Formats: sequence, C-alpha cells, structure tokens
Amino acid sequence: MDNNQYRDECVKKLVEIVSIPTIKKASFSSSNSISIILTNTDLYQKKTKNYLLHKHVINNKQVISTCPQELVSTDIIKSPTGLKQIVFKEQKNGDNTEYQFEIFENNQYLKTIVSKDLLKKICFDDWFGAPQFSPCENYIAFIGQLKKNTGSFFDKNPKDKIIGGEYIYSGNWGESYQELSDLSIFMCDLQNDKVYQLPFPTDQIAPGQIQFNPDGKSLVFVGWSVEKRKLGIKLCYHRENNIYQLNFEDNPKVTDPDSPPLKLINLTSQFPSGAFRTPRFSPNGKLLVFIGMDEKTLPHNTCAQMFCLNIETKLIETLIDYKNNHDEFTGIYSVGLPRQCFINENTVLFNSSNRSVTKVFSINIETKELVNLFPTSLKGSTIVETNLKTNEFILSESSLNSPTKLFLVNYKDLGSKLLIYEPILSNVCQEAFNSFDFRLEGLESKEGYKYNAIVIESKNIDKTGTILFLHGGPHLCSTTDYLYYLSFMASLGYNIIIPNYRGSTGFGKDFIDVLNGNVGIYDLSDCVDSLEKIKKQLQNSNEKNGILGGSHGGFLGAHLSRFKFNAIALRNPVIDIVSLSVTSDIPDWSFYEAGLKPHGTNKNYNAIPTLEELNKMRICSPSNFIDEIKESKTPSLIMLGENDIRCPSAQGLMLYNSLMESGTDTQCLMYPKGGHMLDTIECKDLWIHTALWFKKYLS
Repeated sequence: MDNNQYRDECVKKLVEIVSIPTIKKASFSSSNSISIILTNTDLYQKKTKNYLLHKHVINNKQVISTCPQELVSTDIIKSPTGLKQIVFKEQKNGDNTEYQFEIFENNQYLKTIVSKDLLKKICFDDWFGAPQFSPCENYIAFIGQLKKNTGSFFDKNPKDKIIGGEYIYSGNWGESYQELSDLSIFMCDLQNDKVYQLPFPTDQIAPGQIQFNPDGKSLVFVGWSVEKRKLGIKLCYHRENNIYQLNFEDNPKVTDPDSPPLKLINLTSQFPSGAFRTPRFSPNGKLLVFIGMDEKTLPHNTCAQMFCLNIETKLIETLIDYKNNHDEFTGIYSVGLPRQCFINENTVLFNSSNRSVTKVFSINIETKELVNLFPTSLKGSTIVETNLKTNEFILSESSLNSPTKLFLVNYKDLGSKLLIYEPILSNVCQEAFNSFDFRLEGLESKEGYKYNAIVIESKNIDKTGTILFLHGGPHLCSTTDYLYYLSFMASLGYNIIIPNYRGSTGFGKDFIDVLNGNVGIYDLSDCVDSLEKIKKQLQNSNEKNGILGGSHGGFLGAHLSRFKFNAIALRNPVIDIVSLSVTSDIPDWSFYEAGLKPHGTNKNYNAIPTLEELNKMRICSPSNFIDEIKESKTPSLIMLGENDIRCPSAQGLMLYNSLMESGTDTQCLMYPKGGHMLDTIECKDLWIHTALWFKKYLS
C-alpha cells in the first residue's frame, strides 16, 4: 500500500471511529424511563450534533425507544419530577449577550424568560456545575459570569457605566475558563419571569457546584477564595476553598433582587485549609457528603478523602481517609460524586480509578463498609445516576476495544445488568476493535512501589512496531476506559504499552507524593522499565519503538528522545520548566514538581522564582539535555495548540527550533483554535499526522 492509500485508509477509519456517538448525559425521567443525550461528530462536515433518546423499561426485562432521535441542545435542565424543563439559549448581538430561558411543562412550551445585560456566560461544565432546579420547581439557581457595566473614557454617552473600567484586568480561572472571572450565583424565578444576581461577594468568593437541600430551605455550594491571584483550575483539585450554606429562612428575601447581602455559613470552617468538591445531600437532607482534602495540598491531583457533615450539629466525620500504595483499596481519585449518588438513605455510590481500572464502589455511612461492586472486570465502570425509588442505577461501561454502553442495574441484584443503550458499529469500526486485545501487566519499581501498565497487543501476524504511550499530569492516570484515539492507533497494527508511572493517580497517596522533586527521574525510570520488561513478552513486535505523549507525557517523551527511539510524537509538551513557571496558568506546578517548597506563613509560591529555584527547575527539564536530544536526531512530530495557556506553544517551538538547527527530521503542527487538550474538531487532524509519522519510521 503506497503512502496515499495508507493515508486515505487512516482517514476513513478515523472518521468512522470518531462518528461513534458519545454519551453526554443520561438520567431517569421517571421510575421506568431514561433520557439519554448523545453527541455525534462528523469530521467531513466539521460539525458536532446532540441527539436526545428516550428509553422505556418494561418489567425490568425489555427496553424500547419511545420516540425517534431528536436533535437538541445539551443545555437542557429537567426539574426533579421531570414535569418541567428549561432550554438555555445564548443570543449574541455584537458585544451584547442575551440569554433566553425557554420553559416547558409536560412537554409543552410554556413561556420564555429573557435576561439582558446581566450575564456574560452561564456555566454548564463538570467543575463549576450546571444550573439546578429548586425542589419546589419554581426557581433555578445557576453559576454565571457577571457582565460588567464598563465603558471607555471616551464614550460620548456613558450613562450608568463604570468609566475607564473596561480594560482593568481581574484574572481568570485559566485553561478552558479564560472567560470566567467574576462568578456569582443567579436565580431564575419562573413564577415572576425574572433573572437576577443574588447579593453575593464576588470580590471574595467564586461559587460553584450548587446543590439544593431536598426540603428546599437551603442550598450549599463550593466557594473558592478570590482575594488574591486566581490560578488555573481545570484538573487542579487542590485549589483551596470551603463549602458554604445559604439558608433561605435566614434570608427571607433571597428571591428578591433587592434583598440584603446573603448570610453565608462556612460548613468547613473547622479545617484551617482544604480543597473540597461535589457536596451531595442525603435523601432526607440531614447529611451532606463530599470529597476532597482537609489540608493544603500541593500536587494538583492526589488521593481524596470522603466526608459526611451533619447539617444540624455541623460536625464532620471522615468516612474514607487517605490510602497508600500497598492498601487493597488505594483511595479516591475522581472528579467528584455523581449528581445523584445515594442508592438508599445510608449508602453512597461513587467512582474511582483503582490501579488502571475505573471502578464503582459503595460506602455505607453508618458502618463505613466499603464494597467494590464489580471487582473482577477490566472494563471501566462509572455510576451515572441513581434512582432512590427503585434502588436502581444507570451504569456506563467501556473498554479500549468497546465504546461506552449504558446498563440499568438493580443494587440488590448486581449480576442482572439490563442493556439500555449501545452504539451501532460500522464494519470498519468492528474490524478495528477486533484487531487487538488488552491486558494489565503488574510491575514494581526498585524502591518497592507497585504499579502496572496497560498492554495493547495487536493481532497482526506481521512484526509490528511498539508505541510507548505516556499520559500527562503527571498526577493523572491511564485507565482501560474507551478512548477513540488509542483505539484508532491500536487498530493500525501497533503494540502499545501504557505505563502508570510513579506520580500517577489510582495507586495510593504515597505513590503520588514520591515524585515530588524526582520528576524526570522516577517517572522516567518506570517508563523505561515498562518498555524493556513488557516488550520481551510481545510475540509480534519488531525492534522499532516510538513514543506518543502529551503535556507531562510530552515532557517524558522529550527526555526519552535522548535514548534510542525511532520516532516520537508529542502534543503540547513541557520542555522548559523555568519558562513555564512564569507563563503557565498553573505556575505552582513548576515549583512543586521540581521539589521546591512554598514561601512564608501562607505557604504560597512567589510569582517570580529565585535564581536557586530556576536552577532546580532547569536541572529536571528536557531543555537541560537539549544537546543530547539534538545529537540523538530522533524524528520528532510536535503538535501544538495556539490557544494553550497551560503549556504555551512556545514550549514546543523551543524543541522544534532546536531540532531544526540540528538537522533532525521534525515537523510542527500548530492549531489556531487548539487549547491544551487539543480536542476541537480541527485538532482531530493530528491523529492522521501521527499515523503517517509512525508509518514512516516504525514500519
């Protein structure tokens, strides 16, 4: 097959794989009905569309679709009973933004409430959270970006504008959240057709993750301090905050835009510092369960604890504490608790990566009994939502060669999983997923830390190259959950080794902490050991090796390119920690990973590093070994996002320009709309380039 034919085959395969619908949302619309929102991507048309499915369960045995797929917006919020729903629509007219709240009741359009000149943006993400209906279903609380009424010194008719305030910098929440700065809590009053900001101290606290008490008398939320510098928050679970409660009985006019300042109760004030997330009320509203860390934490992601707060006494109990590498249960590592996580009054279901596999666990609040619900499965399992009335839950399940499926599971009979939804796969996709197998390989470092690597082994009878896939973070984890790009690369006939090196989540708090000051040493050693030990077991592997990594995985890939590799492909790599420390939205990452301690009594890092600190950062950076990297002349593909503020494109260009100087075969891709994740439709192009790059050097 010539290069053009191979390219066309790769394009066809990627288009088919990317077109497999992904599950955006799934929820119980009634005791026996489930609503599913699917996202479908068409690379040829460069469009992404969302579709709504309704599934009806008959006698817990049969699932039928009650209506055809319906094209929808994902910005739909349903009321607790499912009788009401709101569709949020954003209308832009020049610099002005208008939000329309379309209200439906019993599936019939009711009315539209319009908000003008108040909101710049409404949050619908996994971190700051989506809008929430009140239990009475007459109000919706949501987090939004307050629109500032500012004007120029030169405006002829400034009216009520703050003159000269339009360019005053107030910071933002970094990668993916550049538009978010002055966040506040807003209310939409469905009875009086009003949208207004609650009297909230936006100069002190940034709110998120709202949750109403089931009795409707209060709500809780996570509040991050904004009195000092804002830092990037995406994938940074250690940003200090508190959980606050707002009692409507203490603020009788809270639903009135002219109400006095809110009386906020700090529910986590007993901790001197901490970082908490996803507060969830028990069904009777007497308990509040949440996860986080009850101390100042320096790594951006680490083992979390689970807490239970008694709303009446305000006492907090630790349900699950930190866990370490040699514990059977290695701890909690997840974005947070599901929106509906109680399966009964005393039992919470949650997800956590556990030694490279995403697992579902239950914890009994009274007995503290912890149970792994599906202990033997290598498939990634995730709780989507629970149904208290029926003791059932929606379970998503996937693996590297099996896209996500949804099941209905009865908590009292875990063995009886009823399939609700599975994607229909084309012949191209079926052949791709059938072309490889995967397994876990247990490993141990010289210091005695246990970890493992995911091994994807091609069924190709011909000798094939091996790719070392390196995850970023470093405090993240590669799991066996389905990822379209890994499945695509595996379907091209490569063996892929995916080590969860020291510093990865899912293997204990001590496994994470040990990397501090040893970055570029311990993680690098584990990657090399994984390749050397596992490659010997691969039956159809040739002698050629490649590296594929992004962010910190790119950092490791650049380091490893000093050694004998046939090709590397790096996405937004960290090349020089020194310059990253003053250009990234998370500058504290550079200090911590280099093993540096915070300054002063506040235990914060300075904005400008000292010469001593700069030296330590340089020593562990790939830039410190640039002469060796250039001498190795490893063919290098570098893929960058122009809008990346976590690891700015200058990092990758530093490596690219150095390789160009040395005469190394190198290519750089620059995506104008690409951020750090390189996850826009345009950025899917990089996987074809990667396939062609490895075809050239690993075949």
